[in-house]
Amino acid sequence: MKTEQDICVDRQDRWWAAGQIISNEAILAYFKAHLHFDGQRYFIANRHGNLKEEAYLKAVEGFPLHLLLAHPLDQGCEVSLDGGQRGMVAWSEFFMSDDTTLGAFFQGIPVRLSPLAMAALSTYLEEENDSFILHGNPLPVHSRGKLFPEVEML
Repeated sequence: MKTEQDICVDRQDRWWAAGQIISNEAILAYFKAHLHFDGQRYFIANRHGNLKEEAYLKAVEGFPLHLLLAHPLDQGCEVSLDGGQRGMVAWSEFFMSDDTTLGAFFQGIPVRLSPLAMAALSTYLEEENDSFILHGNPLPVHSRGKLFPEVEML
């Protein structure tokens, strides 16, 4: 079942529900842990026994997840996110947004790097002719509009 929820992520990466900032850390942790992207829309995958729901977010204007820890390796980085996700991010998945935010794509979701993650990557980051190179890979610049496209309601 697909549903439309009054859940948004604003430009400051704050999660909102029904016009209120979500302050309950347990609910926020659940939403972040179950967040997915289908190529066009973000949704929270809810499972209750045999019932499955894809609860689509109304809008995402900021980074819904943050990359907390990065451990550089030859092929990319082992990462940990604030939703509890862990995995690999290839060097080619890192980018700079047009507002100079360093980010990466994790399972199709753009994530903001925390200061601790940026510090772990600082020795691999170079500036050259007004562009940045991370571990030998030029960082593409993505506009906020491309990272967080406006969505059509269900």
